[in-house]
Amino acid sequence: RPPSHGIDRARRRHHPLQQRHQPGLQQHGHLRRHSETIARSRHRRILCKQLVQERGAAAFAPMLELGVIGRAFAAGIAELHVHNPRDYATDKYRKVDDIPYGGGAGMVLKPEPVYAAFEAVPVLPRRRVLLMSPQGKPLHQADLQRWADTADQLVLLCGHYEGFDERIRPLADEEVSLGDFVLTGGELPAMTIINGVVRLLPGTVGTAASLVEESHSELLLEHPHYTRPAEFRGMAVPDVLRSGDHAAIDGWRQAQREQRTAERRPDLHARWQQQQQQQQAQQ
Repeated sequence: RPPSHGIDRARRRHHPLQQRHQPGLQQHGHLRRHSETIARSRHRRILCKQLVQERGAAAFAPMLELGVIGRAFAAGIAELHVHNPRDYATDKYRKVDDIPYGGGAGMVLKPEPVYAAFEAVPVLPRRRVLLMSPQGKPLHQADLQRWADTADQLVLLCGHYEGFDERIRPLADEEVSLGDFVLTGGELPAMTIINGVVRLLPGTVGTAASLVEESHSELLLEHPHYTRPAEFRGMAVPDVLRSGDHAAIDGWRQAQREQRTAERRPDLHARWQQQQQQQQAQQ
């Protein structure tokens, strides 16, 4: 376990965001402008260092308080910290961006404060560094599962402004994108990854079985769900779900997953069919 870096342990028990005391650094409510982002399971720790701008840091505060993810932080299953590169800038105005060489619109994140913030965080075993970028590999459920299962440490680098200096890219093991669109910064993609990984950690979700058949876990969308009443405004729950025949229920649900995926996500269905063919060829 890395050193606590002067953490107030009494405060740490009452709030999942660990804060490091450094003279001269201002605080933003529950989030410091400079802090360290850590998601930790009961058996290992996942370090998520997020390099975000001053206004972006506050965006992470609701994650500590809402829903199952907030309860996971409160229970100590995960811990969240955020770094602001501005705290590592050395010039008079603490600049973290500058105009691009060659001209063009927008401002570019400078490498010096980003590297300084990156190198200030203790390194834990089996670390993965993820760069939030629209040029990255599209995020899939399998990625979240892989990081939750195999990473001791996740470091999330968030861009802003027009982009980041190209020399920042070598810090990352992987570049990750949420899709073919552009946001104002990497904070929302980073929060998506934190949410997706933390919910897979042991103890976050009450019933582990609920994670097995959900959408995208096996390249198939999830089957329909029903609850009481048995009939609502002329729409009835399928008889098979009320039959008590668990084998028939499992068969119906699997058929629904395949049908829904073929109708709504033919690209996923084609990948699932290819996967099934490969598995049959190996048998």
